[in-house]
Amino acid sequence: MLAECLPCCCYPTEVVFLDDSQSYLQMLELFFQQSHLPVFFKLFSNASEALNYIHASDQMTHRQELFAHLLKRLDTFQINNYALTVNVFDLHRVAYNPNRLSQISVIVADYDLGDQGTGIDFCKAIGDKNIQKILLTGQLEHDFVIKAFNEGFIQRFVRKQEISDFENIVQILTKAQRAYFQQITKTIIEAVGSRPQFPLAVYYLQFQTFFENLLKNYDIVEYYLLDPVGSYLLLDKEGISRILFVQNQDQHRANLLDLKDEIGQSIPQEMEAPLRRGEYIVCNPTYLDGVKRTWDVRHSIFPAVTIKDDVKDVSFYCALTQDNWLLDTQTYKVPQLFRQ
Repeated sequence: MLAECLPCCCYPTEVVFLDDSQSYLQMLELFFQQSHLPVFFKLFSNASEALNYIHASDQMTHRQELFAHLLKRLDTFQINNYALTVNVFDLHRVAYNPNRLSQISVIVADYDLGDQGTGIDFCKAIGDKNIQKILLTGQLEHDFVIKAFNEGFIQRFVRKQEISDFENIVQILTKAQRAYFQQITKTIIEAVGSRPQFPLAVYYLQFQTFFENLLKNYDIVEYYLLDPVGSYLLLDKEGISRILFVQNQDQHRANLLDLKDEIGQSIPQEMEAPLRRGEYIVCNPTYLDGVKRTWDVRHSIFPAVTIKDDVKDVSFYCALTQDNWLLDTQTYKVPQLFRQ
C-alpha cells in the first residue's frame, strides 16, 4: 500500500515551549530531564523572548545552511538514471554539521498568554513553514482556533490537559518532529519532480512499518537516506552506525546479473538459489555511492528480509549491516544529549 514518503532524514532537534505559567514550565522541565527523548528543549514564559530566540540570526543562518546544502545537491548530482534524478547519498553528511542540533522542529504555545496576547498571534509571527506549531487550548471548539488551523498558522491543537500527561507529550512531540522532517522531504521531492514508476520502498506502508520497528529495536536516534529506494544510514545513541541496504526486485536481479561470474566463482553453489530468491542480497557500497573499490563479494552477502506488497506485486529485500566504510567517526560526534 502506498503512503506518504518516509522522511529522508531525522536527527535530534529543538522544541520550544511557550507558556506564561512558570509552575507548568517547571513541571515540564522536570519531565524532560528524565525523559531521554532525542530532543533539546527550550522553555519560555515570555513571548517576545521566545520570538527573538526563534528569529535569532544564527538560528536563521543554520536553517538556511542545511537546506541550501540539500537543494544544492539536488541541482548538481545524479545517482540513478532509472529512478530519481538526484543524488541523495551526500545527505548523510548533515550528520557532521553540529548546527543541525539547533534546528527548531516544533513549537508548542499556550493559547492564553495573558497580557502577552494569544498563542495564535505568536504562531502567526513565525515565518518558517517547516516548523510544526502546536497550540494548547482548553476550548477546541472555538472558531478562531479552527480558522488558524485551516489557514496553516498551526498544524495541531490539543487540550492542555492532554499534554499534562507525559505519555501523550512523547507521542505528540514524536509525531510533530516526524512531520517536520516530512515537510523537508516534501520540499526535496517537489524540487525533484513527480514520483517515478521505479518502485521505491520509502512510499510503501509495509516497508515503513518495518523501518519504524527497526528504529525502536536498535534505539536509532539519527537516520539519513542513502539512495532513492530506501537504503539508510542509521545511528544509535552510542554513535554506532549501521547501513540498511534496500533493493527492489528489479535492482536485485540486475545486481546479480552484473556479478554473475564473480558470485559463481566466490560462493558455494547452494547459495545461488537463496540469492535469487532474495533470502540474501549483495550489499556492495558501490551501489550507493558509485565509488569503485576493491571488495570481496563473499563478505558482502547478507541475509535479507522480504517486504512484499501483494496489491502492487512489488517486493523489497532489506539487509541490516554494520557500517565500516561510510561514517567518518573522526568527524561525527555523538550529540551531547546522549553522552554519558
